[in-house]
Amino acid sequence: MDMQSRRSTELNNPSTFQFWIAIYAGWVNSHQNDVIAYLQAELAVTRELLPKKRMLLNDAQRARLARAAKKLTCAARDNYVTIFTPATVLGWFRKLVAAKYDSSKVRRKPGRPAKPSRSETSSSAWRSTMPPGATCASPAPCLALATP
Repeated sequence: MDMQSRRSTELNNPSTFQFWIAIYAGWVNSHQNDVIAYLQAELAVTRELLPKKRMLLNDAQRARLARAAKKLTCAARDNYVTIFTPATVLGWFRKLVAAKYDSSKVRRKPGRPAKPSRSETSSSAWRSTMPPGATCASPAPCLALATP
């Protein structure tokens, strides 16, 4: 059997053809599911804002639309993203990702944390032995306050 006849028998084999059709159908199905998910998210947001004239979205609504729109292809976003422009929705997604990886609030200074100086610790120990309300420049009046 030569290569040409072997190749034609492989392509004519129903199981190979069915396999490729199943792969293509699965890809189309997943693409359609992404489009449907975005449209459902957009519809839910629209219903929440229906009585208002101008649509002001909160952060959760923006995040929901941005996550759903990111799954779509560029052409699908152009066709199906109707309430806002695709650039606006992708901008929301970029801000969402930036906020996820922003660690500026938990950053510390580099190096070892500073320890309190020795003079601060010894003076605070001496102050704790003084009677309440006593402020003394020299120890003699403090002794007079401490004795009954």
